[in-house]
Amino acid sequence: MAFLETGKLSIGELMTASFAELTASRREIAAYLGVFLLVDIAGALLPAPLAWLGSGWLLVFGGYFIAQYLLYRTMLRRAGHAGADNRLHIVRFVAMAFVIGLALAFAINLFLIPAIVLAARWIAAPCYVVAADKGPIAAMGESWSVTSGNTLPLSLAFSVLVLVSFALVVAFGLVEGALEAILGTQLELNLAMHVLPLLLMGLSVASYRRLNHEGTELAAVFA
Repeated sequence: MAFLETGKLSIGELMTASFAELTASRREIAAYLGVFLLVDIAGALLPAPLAWLGSGWLLVFGGYFIAQYLLYRTMLRRAGHAGADNRLHIVRFVAMAFVIGLALAFAINLFLIPAIVLAARWIAAPCYVVAADKGPIAAMGESWSVTSGNTLPLSLAFSVLVLVSFALVVAFGLVEGALEAILGTQLELNLAMHVLPLLLMGLSVASYRRLNHEGTELAAVFA
């Protein structure tokens, strides 16, 4: 059931809702990480001439955005949000990620705070592409609009998730070291690079469910 509350959000609400979204899709996320883990291990164990076939980077470039899109779709559909035309809009999704990535890279070069604010205001943009069938720029505009008034809690939640991702990256590093000892070969696992995107996916879906216009209008009906 989608959240119907509107108005001001708190960092506590956002964090709780973000991890609730991720927990609800734990099977799909486990499968997602499992595929990438197997590909990374295959890349490490295959002979050198064939190692590129199992390279994590090959799957990242070939399937990363598709996998991200499908995870978003699964989480949003579970919450009762589905695209109007039921089609996949992966090209739009990639284009949006590219535009936001460039903007954040530029903002980081200026100062960290503007980058955090931009990330917070555009946090729901992927959901508008996946569930509302919006184009990249329209999705970014919708996200910017609905997050107005909640910039601070969203920015704080974003920052906390970044810190959590650092801790999980360290944990992945320990697992990688243990696997190297067991397998007797050096591994180049790329699972750590998925930690932050997955955490932010939870925040994105949680924010969308609480702030999008559809939810606001539905809440008004039952007010």
